[in-house]
Amino acid sequence: MSAETHDVVIVGGGVSGLVLAYRLSEDLNMQVVVLECGQDCREDTNTLTPGAWPLLTNSPSDRTFQTVPQKEITRQITVRQGKALGISSAINSFLFTSTSKTTVDDPLPGGLGWLNITPGSIDPRTKQRSYAANAYLDPIRSRPNLTVRPETTVTKVLLEKPSGGGKAVAKGVEIIAHDDSLQTVEVRKEVIISAGAINSPRLLELSGVVGSELLRCLGVDVIVDNPFVGENLQNHLFTGLVFEVQDVDTIDAFFRQQPDAVGAALQDFGTKGIGPLSTSNMITMAQIPLPEVNTKDGRKELDQMFSTFAYLAAQKEFLHPILTDSSEALGNYVFGLAYAPFDAPDPSYRAPGKYVSVAIELLHPLSRGSVHMTSPDGAKYAKTS
Repeated sequence: MSAETHDVVIVGGGVSGLVLAYRLSEDLNMQVVVLECGQDCREDTNTLTPGAWPLLTNSPSDRTFQTVPQKEITRQITVRQGKALGISSAINSFLFTSTSKTTVDDPLPGGLGWLNITPGSIDPRTKQRSYAANAYLDPIRSRPNLTVRPETTVTKVLLEKPSGGGKAVAKGVEIIAHDDSLQTVEVRKEVIISAGAINSPRLLELSGVVGSELLRCLGVDVIVDNPFVGENLQNHLFTGLVFEVQDVDTIDAFFRQQPDAVGAALQDFGTKGIGPLSTSNMITMAQIPLPEVNTKDGRKELDQMFSTFAYLAAQKEFLHPILTDSSEALGNYVFGLAYAPFDAPDPSYRAPGKYVSVAIELLHPLSRGSVHMTSPDGAKYAKTS
């Protein structure tokens, strides 16, 4: 095993990781390395073209995880995460949902209102995707104290615990490099884990930081016994409605990849920077409250939910005032001028005809789950519930 040494090792080249790399490497005396398992997509046409984002599903930039079957949901649900420099900002559909003031800073009264329509994350000059890699990394790639290693998988953080007791200290990380060799990257100051909601707890568990019962079952040595790692997982589930329309101009022909529609889209985007390839094709978005909770029956149902499920006191203290406030948003609605396969057996299916689709997203999920590794092999995935 060969080794290299840096002051700071950042695991995960997503938004958080690349912002940290930007700021920390401003000090030219600080040697910083970013380790990302995905590839560098800065020249990939599908990544950079706004309207091509649906083509990134099941591409090399798309990593999928599966939930485990559960009592309430027997089927598996696919959870997607980007696998590229920029992570999920490299594959998402460009939507940014601003939140209310209460959500950001609960003690302060008031709110920012419940209707928010925001533009897509598209560079107005280049008409291309603006994401973590070209927004935060591209301007600093030439810094001599910054190293970026894509296609590098971190298998564990190397923790060392003093024999006489005391806290464990990170001495570096173990990686599988681009050439499949096993290497060690040593660190002088800090290892920062910014690998996302799924891979961050997974990496901690692979490194020996988790509840002792789980690790012993998988044959991993416990270094820090912390049963809270991987717990309290929240996910903003969504569903949708599709309406067939007649006297409305939609982009269904483009989504069905009909040659004339695709040709026109390529022409418009290539010559004028307009058309369905120039946007996320989500025409509007709104955050809307749920008035029903302010009725007698609505309050009763809400109280039953809070009494049925187990919540930390802080969670209940935060959520209850929001859910009972008629001015606070509980759902996010996104409208698009094309058929969306919400219930289709194949996510690539596109129905004939013309449609308007509405996605309804849950802003404040009450359920809590977990994410844990299923194998001590650092190259394998985690399970979610």
